[in-house]
Amino acid sequence: MQRTNRMPIFLIFLLLVITSVIFYCSTTGTFINTKSIHAPPIQYCNDATGHIPGSKPWILGGTCCCTPSAELMEQYHKDGIALDLTYEDLVRMYREAGITTDLDHKGCNNMCDHGPHVVKGGKCMCTPTPGTKNFEEVVSGVFETVDK
Repeated sequence: MQRTNRMPIFLIFLLLVITSVIFYCSTTGTFINTKSIHAPPIQYCNDATGHIPGSKPWILGGTCCCTPSAELMEQYHKDGIALDLTYEDLVRMYREAGITTDLDHKGCNNMCDHGPHVVKGGKCMCTPTPGTKNFEEVVSGVFETVDK
């Protein structure tokens, strides 16, 4: 009986497999960005976005979610806002309302026991983590709805 050499058949098969893998991996399709390249306007300022001059503190019905500070209070006063309040008064108002700020804790991305963020109806006003979906929603005021 004559024995055939199967090595060339194996090499051809291996070459076909490698070629198929290379072509398959190199044709993954075109990337399509479904989001706008333009960021929506900032509706609610915070420590990451910086204070928007003229915006009132959240606790007074405004859109400023910046952490209370003496410097921020000076800015409010320059803008003619909360002229009868001190920094200590503002901090007290947030605490009496049960709202936590970056003065209380940080880094929770509003996923803590006090969350969600106050603009979403929660009791956490800590600065959301930049680059996250939560940050985009809090800053823009545009919330994704989830159908149940």
